[in-house]
Amino acid sequence: ISYGDYAYFVPTTSGIFTFTLYVSNDKFVNDFETVKNITVTLNSGTKKPFQAILYIALNRIQIFAYHGLYPEEKILGNQFSVDCKVGIPNETVTEIEDTVDYAILMDIIKKHFATPAPLLETVAQNIEEDTKERFPQILYFLLSIKKKSVMLNAPLDSSEIILEKSY
Repeated sequence: ISYGDYAYFVPTTSGIFTFTLYVSNDKFVNDFETVKNITVTLNSGTKKPFQAILYIALNRIQIFAYHGLYPEEKILGNQFSVDCKVGIPNETVTEIEDTVDYAILMDIIKKHFATPAPLLETVAQNIEEDTKERFPQILYFLLSIKKKSVMLNAPLDSSEIILEKSY
């Protein structure tokens, strides 16, 4: 990157920035290696270095559990679909200790689905806290929990809670 180059940074709902970088010779660059050391000036005037993140995800985990406020949910249970995504610094990963072991991440999720809770929000917060405690290197956490059978007077596929956090 040389003098005269400029970049557009677009904030996402998670607060993570996507980027489009245009260089002076009109070549288009859109890769993390080229821009990993750029400093982004936020609207508040604070500077935050751009950091590439490596994501680890578990998608569409199907779990049966007894979460819910209503007596029927505690007796009949419900089918849940869970998505979990964590981000770690994009550094060299050669050993399992350098990353998030998704078998352990799965165990954390299963643990919290094994204990009934009235609110999915509480389940999500507990999963996030345990995940951050077990993997302190994570920079980003996203958890989606969908409840398949929802007792409402309208047809719908599912209800969903989402917990997203940047550290």
